[in-house]
Amino acid sequence: MAVEAIDINCDMGEGFGAWQLRETDDEALIKLISSANIATGFHAGDPSLMDRTVRMAAEHGVGVGAHPGYRDLQGFGRRRIDGSTAELVNDIVYQVGAIREFAKRHGAHLQHVKPHGALYMELAGNAEFSDASCATCALSSQRPPYSAWAFRRPTRSRKPPASR
Repeated sequence: MAVEAIDINCDMGEGFGAWQLRETDDEALIKLISSANIATGFHAGDPSLMDRTVRMAAEHGVGVGAHPGYRDLQGFGRRRIDGSTAELVNDIVYQVGAIREFAKRHGAHLQHVKPHGALYMELAGNAEFSDASCATCALSSQRPPYSAWAFRRPTRSRKPPASR
């Protein structure tokens, strides 16, 4: 099978208010990638930074992805936060919705969802949470954003639900 394209993907918008990650320059980096996982405010990011990052992605033809995390600004989303499946799914819906609306504002669409840090690992190991998250995201978009959700262990693998 021939490879037709390679997606060069990067986490972006990972600052908060006056605090910015200085290890990378999002403005320079966005010109080199094809899709961005944009922090959605719980582990990093804030409304102004999300808006700026989505706008840059749209201007450069870069695919917009939501990068939701646990409510853990101090720990940068690397610590597991206990919550029911419903609470955690609602946190994801809230964060994905924010990026989706910024994307609409700038003439783009939500291409994918790539969970951050400890949330990603929880989804990888918790079938109930993973299935509920996938089903909910599929209902929230005409183009179900799952291109970056390849984290399920093969022994627990299930196909994402069909979109309506």
